[in-house]
Amino acid sequence: MFRLGDFDQQAIQRWRITKRDLGNVQRYVAKLQKHLAHSSLDDITIGGIYGTSALLHEVVELRILLERDPDLLCRSHAEAVAFFEANRDAHLAGLTEEYLYLWRQVHQHFGVWCNIGALAWASSPLVFEELFETDLPFHYPSEAEIRQAEGWLAAFKRRQR
Repeated sequence: MFRLGDFDQQAIQRWRITKRDLGNVQRYVAKLQKHLAHSSLDDITIGGIYGTSALLHEVVELRILLERDPDLLCRSHAEAVAFFEANRDAHLAGLTEEYLYLWRQVHQHFGVWCNIGALAWASSPLVFEELFETDLPFHYPSEAEIRQAEGWLAAFKRRQR
């Protein structure tokens, strides 16, 4: 479905992401999000910067969860969902890394230190609400900030593999 070469190699090296991580993420997301019309795998498959951000989120989250339950990937959908819900801090750690990565990429590619809240809102207002549970520095974005962030995210989606 995707390969290590499809992603930002600096991020792959920094996080020491392996083929095994890719396989685990694929199994995990397929198990946890099988009921969704759009899953994280759809975003990861894009590759490039945008896919790397989604991959980082899932790798960080899953590594924490597997540390707590090495058999998680063998559990049923219902058991995996219950474990995910009981370990929400793992999701928040993944969210933090995802948006810090995107924030740095916006700066690197567009020369702007943007509002992380605008990036999250442009991705999903629900994601924005989750930021309040993290330590990320952000504030409520203006409509202009959201539109600008939507443009940056669209540009990253176009820069595939």
